[in-house]
Amino acid sequence: MTNETPSRPSKVVRLVFRYEGDEVHLVDRQRFEAPTPPAETVTAEAQGVWVEVRSAEDETLFQRVLPGAVRADVEVFSPNPEQSVARAPVERPSGIFTVVVPETDVADHVVVLASGISATEARISGQAEPAAPSRPVELTRVSLREEGQQG
Repeated sequence: MTNETPSRPSKVVRLVFRYEGDEVHLVDRQRFEAPTPPAETVTAEAQGVWVEVRSAEDETLFQRVLPGAVRADVEVFSPNPEQSVARAPVERPSGIFTVVVPETDVADHVVVLASGISATEARISGQAEPAAPSRPVELTRVSLREEGQQG
C-alpha cells in the first residue's frame, strides 16, 4: 500500500462508530459514490487508531489512519493563571468517529485497530494493560457484505 491521491468517483462506504467505555459499535453506514480517500501505510511502530479494509481471506487491501478518533483524555484548565493546560484521563471515554473506505468486489470487512494506546484507552479495547506498538488490538470488525452481518 502506498499513499495515493484521491481518484475519480467510485463506490465508497462511510462508517460511523460509537465508543463508550470498552464497547465500540457501528451505528450507521452510508454507501455512495465519491473519490476514494488515499490509502496510508501503517507501520509496525504505528501508534493510535486506524482502519483496515480486508478481503474474505483477511488480506489487508486498504489502511487509513484515524488521528484523534478515540479520546481518552480531556484538557483541564487550572484556576491558577501560572499553570499551563494539562491533560487528564476520562473515567469512561465516549464519542463518535467516522471513516470513509473504498467498497470493492474483494472487500469483505473492515477492522478498527489500535496500537500504543494509553492505559485509559486500553480499557476501550478490553485490555488490562496498554497495547505494545507492535501488537495492535482489534477494537471491532464489521462486514461490508451484509447490512446486519458482522465480519
